[in-house]
Amino acid sequence: MGLNTEKVAVGINYRQFSDKNGSPFVVAITTDNTPLLVYDSTNGWREATRGELGTKKGMLIGIDARGWKIGLGDRRYIGTLVSDANHFQMDDMCNWSGFEKVHGALAYTTRNSEITYPINLAQQNHKTLSAGCGIIWGYPDAIPTWLKNGRYSQEQLLSIAEQHIEAFLAPIKDDVQRVAVVNEALPHLLGIPNFWIDTNHIDRDVLLQRSFRRARQVVPNAELSLREYSVEFAGYPRSNDFFNLIKRLNNEEKATNGRNLIDAAEFQLPLLLAPLIGKDPAMDPNNFIDSGRRAQMMEKLRNNIRRFRAIGVNVYIAELLLPVDSLPGTLEQKLDLQASIYSDIYRVCAEEGVGVGLFVQNWSQDTGYPPGSTWPYPRDDNYNPLPSYYAINAAILSTMK
Repeated sequence: MGLNTEKVAVGINYRQFSDKNGSPFVVAITTDNTPLLVYDSTNGWREATRGELGTKKGMLIGIDARGWKIGLGDRRYIGTLVSDANHFQMDDMCNWSGFEKVHGALAYTTRNSEITYPINLAQQNHKTLSAGCGIIWGYPDAIPTWLKNGRYSQEQLLSIAEQHIEAFLAPIKDDVQRVAVVNEALPHLLGIPNFWIDTNHIDRDVLLQRSFRRARQVVPNAELSLREYSVEFAGYPRSNDFFNLIKRLNNEEKATNGRNLIDAAEFQLPLLLAPLIGKDPAMDPNNFIDSGRRAQMMEKLRNNIRRFRAIGVNVYIAELLLPVDSLPGTLEQKLDLQASIYSDIYRVCAEEGVGVGLFVQNWSQDTGYPPGSTWPYPRDDNYNPLPSYYAINAAILSTMK
């Protein structure tokens, strides 16, 4: 177990809680309210991890499961995947330029090892699965050269996008419960042109409708999501644009086909990412460093979650990351502040109940983002828990009785 001996030395109390189904379980908690161990009559004692507590709460706790890294047999990596999450996101499957570098030469047409490893690991450990961080993504580096340089009409491009969605999903259609169909359909805050919408002038609504409808045909029982960044907090123009886009498209689809086009909104949440500071008003560092202003931001996050759910759209937070080197103070102060910020975000999500999940992208430098950043995740480079690890667990447990 990755237990901190200093935490254990503080002293332990035992408290009983009820899980999402009303079944009792016991938690060993330190006197500073850090959960260490969980006991129930089915599984006995085990470590109180994010995944374990999220499952008890009925809260989706996700993490990227990299097929190539699972294939290396790294026991620490695999063990942490299994313990820290109840949902795996297969983010290897994200980049069209890697999937089809040469036109017609697909990286896979049936399951290859990078797909099989996370699927098997999920099935063996009773985890749910999602595919991709956006099958259709207009970021220039995600578009293969043959597609960039091809002289295609708009209709041909839309048809190619539909074919790509089908080819991408067909080998895993029976295994995934959630699919991020499109990533970043709003204008880029840094002025980077979207290949589909800006470069080739395809109508945004048409691109989304064609993409989601084709995905629905391939995986009719999966939850389909639209992913976007800088849309997390209610009250900002970009957030309103994202909400209104999904609401309008879903209303149109219900009038035509009797159901939503988009089942879920995925909020990317790269906190204090340097390129966004000054471009996204929500990313003012003081909004998160100052505890009073952070409390206001948490209410804006809560209000945003609630307004999406009020129109029948689930919410997930994707790519939450906060490198400690973006925070002020000594290393100890940075880690404590990171823990406090993560704790507040997790608590809001846990309080909002079923349908609100939290994806955290890996945890350490060796597989992390941004490249070279210091500890943006709840574990260090050796998979040891950081203060944020314990703060997150305590935040989830604090919402349970």
